[in-house]
Amino acid sequence: MSAPAESVRPLCSDSEWQARVDLAALYRLFVRYGWTDLIYTHISARVPDEPDRYLINSYGLFFDEITASSLLKVDFDGNVVDDRGLDYNEAGHLIHSAVLKARPDINYVLHTHSRAGTAVSAMKCGLLGSPSTPTSSSTALPTTSTHRSPRMRTSASASAATSATRT
Repeated sequence: MSAPAESVRPLCSDSEWQARVDLAALYRLFVRYGWTDLIYTHISARVPDEPDRYLINSYGLFFDEITASSLLKVDFDGNVVDDRGLDYNEAGHLIHSAVLKARPDINYVLHTHSRAGTAVSAMKCGLLGSPSTPTSSSTALPTTSTHRSPRMRTSASASAATSATRT
């Protein structure tokens, strides 16, 4: 387990802190439900009262290590606003900033690479039909990468909500 992040609570508004706690809890739920089995899964949350900024995990932490204070605040241009020398995954930034820019009514983005999603994306028909009877209008999604991260775990840890509030 990595060293705990220094608390950023004094630097946050109440609404930002709550978004941080909620997002950290959501990362813990991904662990609990086994949705971290492949690399490059990300979850982000728009920063309340700062619509052009969002929170995302720093690169290299297990999902069960993510806390409210370890989340990074990033602007849509990719600048880490609360620069603490930590970095994020560029692919995660591209996906999450694009969705949050295009949809100001969306506050959370969840992007997974689960085994089930990989299986569906490998089928010619995707979700539109059965593998034996693809529809003519179906478009298969590209298969996801088979790269695996040595830092990913699938075992559940302590309660999501309780653990996520650690600083």
